[in-house]
Amino acid sequence: MAQIEFSKDRNATIAGINIGGTTTTVVGGLDAGTIVSKWSAVTDVHDGEALIAQLVEAVRHIAPAARRIGIAVGGPLNIRRGEITEAVHLPGLRGI
Repeated sequence: MAQIEFSKDRNATIAGINIGGTTTTVVGGLDAGTIVSKWSAVTDVHDGEALIAQLVEAVRHIAPAARRIGIAVGGPLNIRRGEITEAVHLPGLRGI
């Protein structure tokens, strides 16, 4: 796992995930919006299951008390099914 940066309080109650074509970042924050921890690593664009497992572990480390998680990913989403339908730059996430 990549190095995690902590600042201030380690009791993040919110987690934010940005899955990009080159880098994926997870941040932990407080209800007021202050970011208190950050993790980032190279995105595994071909193995979606491995990427999801990596994200789960990252959230557990940087925001174990998270009550809310937001995820940003480029590409069409099926909101009703909660899945990525097609992300050209992230072929491993199709249907996840």
